[in-house]
Amino acid sequence: MKTSPKKSALQFWQNNLQRLAAKFVVLATFVGLAPACDVCLRLPGIPFEFDHPAAMEVAMATQEAAEHGQLELNPLLKQTFVTNRHLPPRLETISPQQLVTFWSQTRPARNYPSLRFTLELIFVDVERTCPLEVRFGNVFDSDPRNGPASIRIFTTKAGFYRLIEDGLESCEQRKLVAVESDGDENREGIQQLFTISTKIKSSNAVTSL
Repeated sequence: MKTSPKKSALQFWQNNLQRLAAKFVVLATFVGLAPACDVCLRLPGIPFEFDHPAAMEVAMATQEAAEHGQLELNPLLKQTFVTNRHLPPRLETISPQQLVTFWSQTRPARNYPSLRFTLELIFVDVERTCPLEVRFGNVFDSDPRNGPASIRIFTTKAGFYRLIEDGLESCEQRKLVAVESDGDENREGIQQLFTISTKIKSSNAVTSL
């Protein structure tokens, strides 16, 4: 009997969460109260430590939303993701870096040229980080050796795709993303940056009427 793509994706996620939970147990046993590294020794292969509860909260919220049919873990992406394909790809075929590159190229910060901060996108489901720098109305790749980012966003691949489509406020309410920020100014900056997508979507809707 064939397993549906939705059930298969959900099972894959449940297996990943079980492995992640097991790593937490091992880490808590052998590391104890040792201080965490900058997002836990830079990943991959080393789990998020207990001073980053946002990681597990986002992972569990994503799974719960999928189980209740509120979120598709492996959606067919929009036509805008097509490069040399006839059909849009599914999310599972796109890496976090490709997602981030697409976002940075199609949702630039040019409407907010005064924004200046470092940003780290932490994908808890695949244990990957994408460090970025926002300045002069652009989003650039950053060097993780430069130190902790001024803003960190914990999310999943499915959560980040919703973040692109729905904006920060909606995704935070659904706990699909969690934000750590050094201050109110940075918090306002990331809020502005991720409302660009909703503004573009609204303007496109008006144009198509």
